[in-house]
Amino acid sequence: MNILYLAPVAFDYLKQRPQYLAEELAKKHCVWYVEPTVSVLARSSARTMCTAESSRISRSLYRIRLSGRASLPYKLKVFDRMRLCIRYEAAQIRRMRIRFDLIWVGYCGRYDLVKCFPHIPVVYDRMDNNVLLTRDWLTRRYLICAEKWICARAQIVLTSAKKLYEQMKGLRDHVYLLPNALPENYGENYLPSDGWQEDNGEKYLLSDALQGDDAGSSLLFGKAGVRNFLYVGTIAEWFDYDSIRCMATHGNDKITLVGPVTGEKVRLSNVHYTGKVPKEEIGAYIAQSDVCLYPFRKGKLLDTINPVKIYEYLAFNKPVIARRSMETEQFADYVYLYSDEKELKQLLCAKLEPPFATKEAYDRFVSGNTWGCRAAFLEQILQTLTLYELSEDIQR
Repeated sequence: MNILYLAPVAFDYLKQRPQYLAEELAKKHCVWYVEPTVSVLARSSARTMCTAESSRISRSLYRIRLSGRASLPYKLKVFDRMRLCIRYEAAQIRRMRIRFDLIWVGYCGRYDLVKCFPHIPVVYDRMDNNVLLTRDWLTRRYLICAEKWICARAQIVLTSAKKLYEQMKGLRDHVYLLPNALPENYGENYLPSDGWQEDNGEKYLLSDALQGDDAGSSLLFGKAGVRNFLYVGTIAEWFDYDSIRCMATHGNDKITLVGPVTGEKVRLSNVHYTGKVPKEEIGAYIAQSDVCLYPFRKGKLLDTINPVKIYEYLAFNKPVIARRSMETEQFADYVYLYSDEKELKQLLCAKLEPPFATKEAYDRFVSGNTWGCRAAFLEQILQTLTLYELSEDIQR
């Protein structure tokens, strides 16, 4: 099957759900990963990306970037009544002379491009609530229209979170929950091979105390000393600064925040910002931490995020303190949840153990939450895909 994959991010951007799914699909199909088109009207730092370019990622995965010489930013597309800009992008795809069997839509804002191919089946991967994530009112207006149309046009809708699934399930059929996951062998290079003790056929985690390491983790086994708290990810308006202040003022613990900052900063001596770091270095930061954090604000957005960060933290067998939400409650057996400052302070005083005491429990969690596992379920969904005639309303 030839898949036209209309992606929400560039392929070489921070690797996440779109790239992993494209790679998994390419194991059985031919995938053309079409990156977001960069308009010539974009800010000067991005204009170098408005030229057409293509490359081969693997045997059956191709990266395509369309020319943006005649394209508009999303917030201006509402003014393109004749759809001239989007027709220019569609013409570039047609010049590829490939008969596509499926269009995969990873971002509702690309619905105009889907309109140019009315007879090809569509799968819409609703990985986020893009309207809630967008602050510009013109772009929001465009996305509200786009979301409504693409949800009606798609034969299959995938969602990453239960909240998104429930919203879609009440509106249409053929909606499936496909949560985020881990790449194969994630964290394998950082987990200590001798950190498990075998007893009656099961391998149990050895504490630093049992291993005779007095300088070990102060938090995992209740020792006195400075604890290392870690957050990995973008720091923006959804970030819970109050929780960070609460942790920072509770004791002498060190808090390290890894990732780009687009919002305010907590100006305290034990709160450290690293800025954006290379993806290959993230594992080392997590491995050296005592506790990992998921401090997001309460709100409508929180329940729509299936947290990749928590999967990654657990893959390193680290204790996790996370804001309670519909999605984090699914990890209640593995992480420590808080709803308010009082519960957070109780956790800061508690002895927090690693999520997996045995290697068997660890392997069971990781093997059941890989992108390969998700892809196997996805293939079953795609096998149910059948062509049907679109209604006149949808075609219009």
